[in-house]
Amino acid sequence: MEPAGEEKLAKFARTKDKFLDYSAFGEKPKKKIRTDGEDKKDWENHKKAVKERFEENIGAAEEFAKSLKLKEFHPSLMDDVRSICPKCSKNRKNYCSDCLVPVGDASIIPKVSLPFKLTIVHHDMEKRAKSSALPLKVLSPEQTDVISFPSQDVKSIEEGSYVLFPHKDAKAVKELSLDELKSIRNIVAIDCTWFQTTSVLTEVTTLKKLKFIKLEDYKTVFWRHQHHSETCLATAEAIYYFFREFDEALGKFNEEGYKYDGKYDNLLFFYLLTASLIKAKKK
Repeated sequence: MEPAGEEKLAKFARTKDKFLDYSAFGEKPKKKIRTDGEDKKDWENHKKAVKERFEENIGAAEEFAKSLKLKEFHPSLMDDVRSICPKCSKNRKNYCSDCLVPVGDASIIPKVSLPFKLTIVHHDMEKRAKSSALPLKVLSPEQTDVISFPSQDVKSIEEGSYVLFPHKDAKAVKELSLDELKSIRNIVAIDCTWFQTTSVLTEVTTLKKLKFIKLEDYKTVFWRHQHHSETCLATAEAIYYFFREFDEALGKFNEEGYKYDGKYDNLLFFYLLTASLIKAKKK
């Protein structure tokens, strides 16, 4: 393994301080950044863990995709050719992360019909191009709303909406009665880091009387390194599992032995396409 550069080591040491040694709201203690000894050893272990996590989850994402009824990835989705966005005229690949419309041949992008509205509250501090949730607007344009927080007002979220979040008052999908399932008109997904959720939830729940709903535990296949449990899902994964659990819960009320048929699998189309593109580039 090649020795870490001094600049990368210093950045890692500062990051380690941020997560381990001081509160984000307090004063950062003065500390001389070391680029050898323990910091260097920690850096090497960190790089190894990140690489192992990446390889494990990219492989898991590929296997997961095989288990779903995904629309096949057209070869043009996998090449390096960009197209002009019909709205903003910028060069984009597969879809425009600003306008949230497909670019190039729209016929190779699936459409997903949802049982009710999906509202994605995306934090302004997070890069739109890296969001796993925003592409769902491309897949279900008529039924998906996107609110950029805090630059846009969250007052448009209707009363009685369900917020997909493991709040202490949240109900599991399987705990909802038939009447409760049928009453859902809007599901709100928070698209930000865990550090930003408090500000978003405070704003949303202060203005509206909303309910919370939570999922069963699932192991993420997200390939980027994170400092949380492997059951902390990417936003796209959480949305997909919610609609799947909803379908299964509702189906069991209406039909004995009901089995989910894959109708919402394409909600993960862009998410798993990204995993395939990253793996192809790493070869």
